[in-house]
Amino acid sequence: MSHLTSIFKISGVMLVSITLILALKGSAAEPAKVIVVVNLQEKDFVSRTGVLLRKRNIPVAGFDFKTAFTQELMDRLAADKRMQYRLATAEDGIPALPISGGRIPLPAKAYKASVPANLDASRILRVDIEALGASTVMGLTYYNIVGTMVMLNRQGKVLWQQRNYIGDNSMFPDWQIKVSGNVDEHQADNQKLMKENINKIIEKYCASKVDKILNKEFKD
Repeated sequence: MSHLTSIFKISGVMLVSITLILALKGSAAEPAKVIVVVNLQEKDFVSRTGVLLRKRNIPVAGFDFKTAFTQELMDRLAADKRMQYRLATAEDGIPALPISGGRIPLPAKAYKASVPANLDASRILRVDIEALGASTVMGLTYYNIVGTMVMLNRQGKVLWQQRNYIGDNSMFPDWQIKVSGNVDEHQADNQKLMKENINKIIEKYCASKVDKILNKEFKD
């Protein structure tokens, strides 16, 4: 009887241990909650031409860039099973930040101050976009998105940051699209070609950025 009792006790301990291990594994596998904030400074398409890249804002009829961009971004982020992404709401209390256009990064204290004390998530993914547009030089047009993407932890620490712009340090990013002709030509037939190129640049930009996130190991 004592022998059987010992066996049952050992079996009970083993069962508790296995249950605990499985519980810990399940807990470790739970995806981190990430709130996604998308800010857009320029509502219109921004065309820059010539050596001086003169700026011209062009409304795009029947096209909501922020909605299209956000939908594409969230669809691609769904592939990251390590984290559970959702869009920010007003209740989250995450303030908008000045958009630097990717040229000068915001100071670390600005990001830290932007994280609410009662944040209902492990991290924040900020996407602060100056503009979607194109630069035309010598008969070639480069469609581009200018902005900054930053991953913060709940203490406001920058875990990852990507800045992009057309300039000496980023002339040919992997998400840029080069097409012939100029923006005025692309507006023919109810801006058909322009809208097609806008959709392509949104897809390419989001694919490039999300691929970098998928290959990044985030440590708080």
